[in-house]
Amino acid sequence: MISVAIASCRSTQLLRETLDSVLPQASRAGAEVIVARSDEFRDVDLEDVLAAARCRIIWCPSDATIPHLRGAALAAASGDWVALTEDNCVAAPDWLDRLYRWSGTNVQVVGGSMANARPEHAIDAGAAYAEYGFFGPLRKLVDGSPPLVTGANVMYHQGILAQVAGSAANGDWEDVIHGRLFRQGASFAIAPDAMVLQNLQYRLGDFCRDRYEHGRDYARVRARSASLASRLLFLFATPLLPMLLAARIWRSAGRATPVQFAQALPWTITFLAAWSAGEAVGYLTPGMGHE
Repeated sequence: MISVAIASCRSTQLLRETLDSVLPQASRAGAEVIVARSDEFRDVDLEDVLAAARCRIIWCPSDATIPHLRGAALAAASGDWVALTEDNCVAAPDWLDRLYRWSGTNVQVVGGSMANARPEHAIDAGAAYAEYGFFGPLRKLVDGSPPLVTGANVMYHQGILAQVAGSAANGDWEDVIHGRLFRQGASFAIAPDAMVLQNLQYRLGDFCRDRYEHGRDYARVRARSASLASRLLFLFATPLLPMLLAARIWRSAGRATPVQFAQALPWTITFLAAWSAGEAVGYLTPGMGHE
């Protein structure tokens, strides 16, 4: 049996669109659906919709982060496999089937691919590339390196679920969790045809701020275990990051949609530059903030 876990901290409309894409295929697969949602967005009508669809909803504190919401949803899942996504996404019609095809193998983590549900808007496309372009359908596993698997499109085996849920409940993001699993010898696979599409409309300033804060927090965590020399090296490399990261995004996602990638590139570079600025600040202030 497979379960679907959804982390939800955004508008009711976005969650409804996620559910519209997930519920039909979950019904076909006989899968339970669990939504962990921030109490800030409590909605009686939504509760009725979820109850009618036989979904389980877990209300979490209004200040719960996305990792905390993921942890709550995963901890409540009972399937042999659990597919995880978020309410900023819509799933392709065959998403669950494509992931579950890996259930007969010895892998423990299956990462799907990301695309953009709003290609007609260049800013939205640029934001999707900047955030999820590394998880495009053309990326590959690299021997000896932790795999690139996003928490917005991943399936876990029940055997490692408690560890993943516990780490997420402690606030760990997927790169930390997957890196730890990789070092422990967990087996990973990429399912490029298991597609989830980002479904957000962005404001330029808001998303630049979001990328800046994520880059800053990432660097602070990274810097805590790095020597001063390494931190300085990371710092001096940050001006190069927008072009280096854009090249990686081209290889993993842009080649699949070259026209859309070219149209969105100025915005993608803008958002990557905001991330890079955040990284620079993070390396200069490693003792501030929290993981």
